[in-house]
Amino acid sequence: MGIINSKAIARLLALALLLGAGPALAARHVETVEHRFAANEFRELELLNLAGEVRVTAGKELLIRASIHGQGDDDAKARANAALVKPELKRGGGKLEVITQFPVQDYDEFVYVRKGGGSGWFGFGSRTVTNYLGERVSVRASGRGLAVHADYEITVPAGMTVKIVNRVGDVVAENAEGDLTLDTASGDVGVRGGKGDVHADTGSGAVTVRDRTGNVSADTGSGSVSVSGVRGKVVADTGSGSVTLRDIVGDVEADTGSGSVTLEKITGSIEADTGSGSVQGKELSAVRRLHVDTGSGSVRMEGDLGALEDLDIDTGSGGVTLLTTAALNMRLKASAGSGGVRIDLPEMKDVRSSRNEFEATVGNGKGRGVIDTGSGGIRISQQ
Repeated sequence: MGIINSKAIARLLALALLLGAGPALAARHVETVEHRFAANEFRELELLNLAGEVRVTAGKELLIRASIHGQGDDDAKARANAALVKPELKRGGGKLEVITQFPVQDYDEFVYVRKGGGSGWFGFGSRTVTNYLGERVSVRASGRGLAVHADYEITVPAGMTVKIVNRVGDVVAENAEGDLTLDTASGDVGVRGGKGDVHADTGSGAVTVRDRTGNVSADTGSGSVSVSGVRGKVVADTGSGSVTLRDIVGDVEADTGSGSVTLEKITGSIEADTGSGSVQGKELSAVRRLHVDTGSGSVRMEGDLGALEDLDIDTGSGGVTLLTTAALNMRLKASAGSGGVRIDLPEMKDVRSSRNEFEATVGNGKGRGVIDTGSGGIRISQQ
């Protein structure tokens, strides 16, 4: 069998992309639709959109501004395509619903060309299949399909509950004061400032929350989660990707199927679980409960661990290091299947130890501590 060189492969791939790309669309048209409402007219806002970018900011009134984008072979076709997408408003019970009507009964393939081109999470060749208004449709970054999308700029008054479901595209909220539910099948979710609980969910994309007061739930099927400057409980979950939590006053929970967990300046209890990935924490304080489980990955925790009452760390493969600036008070058991155990703490009694096993009452023995590694050493010391 002959050998195909890299240049030949590149030419074949380029040809395949060109064949599937569909005709170039030279003309673009943007239609803007705007609705304004008094601050006290609605308590809740719900928005449904197939493709586009949604931005939510704080304001003194409720403003819904939709920019409907259409592309076509010429200006008339681009204008006609944009006219196929219409925001529909429903009012009732103090709630405003905005449903973006796309012609999903007539088309099952759509093209969404993002601002700034095709780089990032939804670049050239990307495709998302989803359900919309009872129909199964696909949204592509390029190629064949109806080239339309709707971008939204929304301002909301303080205290309004907001729910955004954007099938394909980023969702961003800044300084909004009210509970937020932000959901996309494919796109990044970002929240900065304001107060109120946040539920952020994306099937594929990053989740970022910064400088907010309120509980935060951040979930992505594939992508990173970063939460910082939050006053409230934080729950972060990713199927594949890292979790970074910094400057949190409140309990935290972090879960990754594959990816590391980084914790910094956490004031509260900690639960962390990784299928594959390390868990690292520093400048920790007021940690009453510390539960960490890794299938494969090391654990290192540093800070004021004097408040610990419930310690449970388990690694299938990976060492464990605990460095505390305050005295521990617990009945401590440590077991390393493969690797040594080194405990350097003051005020220990009833000590039983061997190379791979350790048990003792530390301080007043009030709390409970269990550390187990299938493969990896254990080190605990007070600095």
